[in-house]
Amino acid sequence: MRPARLPGFPYTGGYRYFLTMCCRHRRSLFVEAAIVAPLACEIPRTAAKHEFAVLAYTFMPDHLHILIEGAADDASLQRFTSLFRRRTTIAVKPRWPDGLWQSGYHERVLRRDEDTARVVHYILGNPVRAGLVDDPLGYPFSWSVLTHEPDLAR
Repeated sequence: MRPARLPGFPYTGGYRYFLTMCCRHRRSLFVEAAIVAPLACEIPRTAAKHEFAVLAYTFMPDHLHILIEGAADDASLQRFTSLFRRRTTIAVKPRWPDGLWQSGYHERVLRRDEDTARVVHYILGNPVRAGLVDDPLGYPFSWSVLTHEPDLAR
């Protein structure tokens, strides 16, 4: 069952979205670099096509967290997620022909005054809370503007 969207909210424009996409049947698929790397490449590729800035992501074994922000008035969350999910599903189709993603996804629209860095730290801290690593910077399947582009973190 797909999560309900906010009634009347446009999901287009310069909003920040914290997305969670779960693997089909909650399978632990994101555990090898050979699987995660090509999927991770699709995040900035799809974001560029649909005019989103990627702020952070973490591939957990059975789900993905992404924080993105619309960089144009016509940046559409629906178009971004649709293309990203299609591209990543095609990338793994030989290995998982029954599909990669669970139906739907969860999104949280960040308020204008909400601290982006706090949400980034939450996303990066997910592998620590799950007991996968002791230090979020040691987790190989995460990325953020705070850890990779320090000039943007100011």
